[in-house]
Amino acid sequence: MADKISVGNVEIIAVLDMVPPLRDTAIFFPDVTKQDWAPYEDDVLENGQLQLYYGCFFVRSQGEVILVDTGMGPGPHRKLGNLTGDLLNSLKQQGVSAADVDLVVHTHLHPDHVGWNLDRSGAKPSPYFPRARYLVPRLD
Repeated sequence: MADKISVGNVEIIAVLDMVPPLRDTAIFFPDVTKQDWAPYEDDVLENGQLQLYYGCFFVRSQGEVILVDTGMGPGPHRKLGNLTGDLLNSLKQQGVSAADVDLVVHTHLHPDHVGWNLDRSGAKPSPYFPRARYLVPRLD
């Protein structure tokens, strides 16, 4: 998945990190019945379940690369069938390496938005985007 839009000299690109397993609608909307979902079955649900997509956006403008959120992270994610994220590869397919990212902007700090912030595979955690400045909302 790589959807792009340009606004003036700004290019906005959507990149996918992970497609998790289908989830029961009651996990997210416990008060909404199956009957309530019926009119939306073909448009929103797959086999009566929700399909989420964990991804983010990056922006190219004036020679800068700005990453908006960092997805689920490498994993494996036990609660998601041990799936692993693929954000770094998705960025690479768009011609962006981790070292190219100048700024990481977080919309909020939920796990599916901060997963590629820190590489914990070594003796000491290090940022996946080593040159980037990271911005976080004050409330988070």
